[in-house]
Amino acid sequence: MSRDPAKTDQSTSDAPGGPVSDVPDGPISDAPAGPGRKRPAAARTAALVVALVVVLMVAAVGWAGVIWLNYSRPARPAIDTRAELELKPVLTDTESAIIEALERRNSALAGDFTDKPVTDPAQLALAWAATGLNRGGSGFVVPLAMHAEPYVSVYLATAAGVSRYDWATNKLVSLTEADVRSNLVTQGYAKQAPCLMLLVIDQDKVKGNTNNGYIAVGAMTQNVYLLADELNIQARYVESIEADQWRDPLNLTASQIPVGGIVLATK
Repeated sequence: MSRDPAKTDQSTSDAPGGPVSDVPDGPISDAPAGPGRKRPAAARTAALVVALVVVLMVAAVGWAGVIWLNYSRPARPAIDTRAELELKPVLTDTESAIIEALERRNSALAGDFTDKPVTDPAQLALAWAATGLNRGGSGFVVPLAMHAEPYVSVYLATAAGVSRYDWATNKLVSLTEADVRSNLVTQGYAKQAPCLMLLVIDQDKVKGNTNNGYIAVGAMTQNVYLLADELNIQARYVESIEADQWRDPLNLTASQIPVGGIVLATK
């Protein structure tokens, strides 16, 4: 009796446990997944959707907790008035010249300047406050980046001429006896001021960030303001300057940048 080839192929299938005809007909998804079998696309998509929903729910719970904490914590009391500041023991129980100086610190009004000159000792003292040595010569009165030497030069212009402050010797060095004050600034009251302190950044000496020069100017100005009030001297910082007019009388190099001045007069 001859054997049907088609039936022979089915009975000799690779499927273990008998001929292929023993396996129930139906989609692949009905068969248990095992190693080497890929999950159907629909099942994978469903799993991703479930995972995404779980992640979003966890995130929502987290944000809800953050919002609840922010709104449930008691508000910090704001300090808005001097009366509230006076409740702080550090200001009321401490006798300090620094606290008193900060209380008085101010910029003199442009229209209030007198025509009284600033004495030479007072000029020297204010220049020292801007960028002088302190702590026995081991440091400076203003913060400087990377332990550098001063990179903002200080000049003083009066009716007697222009001088430069030498921080190493704590002296004023005369540069010219010409009165050039009216050429250095633009505002009328500043042109007539008894004394102008001129601040110039030495770019070649600035270490680190190039903005460090401007940061130093801010610290220097504050020091001058505080000491000026102690010496009964008016002070006001100005940026309205004629920078090009500074170069010849101050003997500035190409890398030196005029940035501003402080108008000074005795009260």
